[in-house]
Amino acid sequence: MRCGESFSIALALAAILGILSATSQAQARKDLSELGKQTAAAEEQLDAGAITEAATSAREIQTALAKLVAENSDAGFRRSARRIYQRLSELHLSLELEGETLDLLPSWKELTEKKMPPSEENGVSFSKDVAPWLLAKCGNCHVDQSRGEFSMRSFVSLRRGTPAGVVVFPGSPRDSRLVEVIASGDMPRGGGKVTTAELDELKAWIAQGAKFDGPDVSAPLREYAFAAGSSDSAMQVTRATGDEKVSFLEDVAPILLENCNGCHVGARQASGGLRMDNFQQILTGGDAGAMITAGRPGESLLVRKIRGEAGRRMPAGGRPALSAEQIDAIETWISEGAKYDGTDPAQALTSESEAKWAATASHDALFARRQQQALEQWSRVQPDDSPNVVVLDDLVLVGELPERQMREVGEEFKKAAETIRTRFAVPKSQPLTRGGLSVFVVNTRYDYSEFGQMIESRELPRSWRSHWSRQGPQVYSVALVDAGWTEEEAPAHALHALSGAYFGSYPTVPYWFAEGAARLTVINQFRRGSGLVAAWQAGSASALQRLGSTTELLDDKLDEEVAGQAGLRVAAIVFDRRNRRRYEKFLTALQEGKSFETAFAANYGPLEPFVKRVLGK
Repeated sequence: MRCGESFSIALALAAILGILSATSQAQARKDLSELGKQTAAAEEQLDAGAITEAATSAREIQTALAKLVAENSDAGFRRSARRIYQRLSELHLSLELEGETLDLLPSWKELTEKKMPPSEENGVSFSKDVAPWLLAKCGNCHVDQSRGEFSMRSFVSLRRGTPAGVVVFPGSPRDSRLVEVIASGDMPRGGGKVTTAELDELKAWIAQGAKFDGPDVSAPLREYAFAAGSSDSAMQVTRATGDEKVSFLEDVAPILLENCNGCHVGARQASGGLRMDNFQQILTGGDAGAMITAGRPGESLLVRKIRGEAGRRMPAGGRPALSAEQIDAIETWISEGAKYDGTDPAQALTSESEAKWAATASHDALFARRQQQALEQWSRVQPDDSPNVVVLDDLVLVGELPERQMREVGEEFKKAAETIRTRFAVPKSQPLTRGGLSVFVVNTRYDYSEFGQMIESRELPRSWRSHWSRQGPQVYSVALVDAGWTEEEAPAHALHALSGAYFGSYPTVPYWFAEGAARLTVINQFRRGSGLVAAWQAGSASALQRLGSTTELLDDKLDEEVAGQAGLRVAAIVFDRRNRRRYEKFLTALQEGKSFETAFAANYGPLEPFVKRVLGK
């Protein structure tokens, strides 16, 4: 056969294959469109109460979708298929809640890759590998300060970058400004040089997706990077049984907070490298090593220091020595195993001690304490100004607006409280939350930013006008009431900030769920005409793309936006109108003091599988 003939045959074959491929793609899209119609029909069956028929349809859709996705790798096709997958996932959950038994729905990643996600066990850890040297070599300028308008006070701050843009691009070390300035030698400028091994760690961490594995994305870097870079010989936390004679939080922590404050508690530069802001840091110790030897108080450096048997007696700085009763309490606690009776050893001692007290305090006592804490927090933001305080029912508003305007803002929050009561069946005979809620009101973007820096140790996004937060037993809302707080937008912002605080007032409800439920409440109330809702809708796709796995969400290792969008997806299923009786039982269980996971499992099944099915990850 001549060369020209071979070439002509090859062209003909290529054309035929191209036609076959196009025909195959067209048929696949037609099949996918039909699958979308079948999914809509199954949803209608469920709404009509035809549960068995809907379950049969769901099984058929799952089989057909898996086959189509496996046979078609075109990106556009898979984007369309994923939308059907998400609807199928929600259909699955609703049917399982109705008692139907269905085959396990694979995650989207498993469906497209036909395998489990790769293990990251050998990857670079942010908290253990990268954060310690960032803190040591960049801390003075970018953790304790914001030189060049760049802060690494927390992981959220690091990922936010500078006004010029982000400095870390997950998956791309070459495009990450942080790598560039360190590799060039431009940074750090404080004398400490980043080693080649450390720079390689940074590059590897970014290449692996710049994943967070610390305790909380908003937590100050100094809280966990210090512990992560310390000796591996630090004691493990042992939980108290309740049979101990001495409670750490009730008996020992108050002694430490009163006598070690300034040098080891709340200190920017901890004396002797010993930080005692939380229980984990106490166990980790300082430059001299571990402070506690469980079961052996006589060998514990802490006891020897407070007795004056190991160098200078502590507390130092002219403070009086501890009393015999205080030393005895510490020794007894150590002899009983130095056990912890709080919820989170990485939380600040002040918050954990407050939470211990709040658990048994009356509504009135807790409300009085929250008002006092609100004034204390305000004084840290505006030390030279006395705020206006307005109490409306179980809300205390603290702010810098004239009293008349404060009351107008308060009325918006009261309306929001009534909406929450109605939607979540909160009896009028009981307060919306035990101990009431605080609302901070500021009237400039600068003061709103200062509140985030001084009270929450973080930079608040410039797009925010309101938010809620929880610090131990203190749960509060914050509102920026400036020219943007309009008659049209104020109700949505008040409802968002108060709804988040309402769900966040249950101590075991995680941030992502409380924020997701708050967003759902606002969306249900203001489906159109709200800039807040429009912003969430616009950012939904990009935020959910940054969600790596369900584990990241459940471990609270995501920034607020990703956590809020993922939580919204879950809350939409939990609070679906068809599940009203179920979610009322769920909320009742929370009100009775059941933990979030216990209440959730009793009404919806185990938390992790449920969330995986909703998010497909």
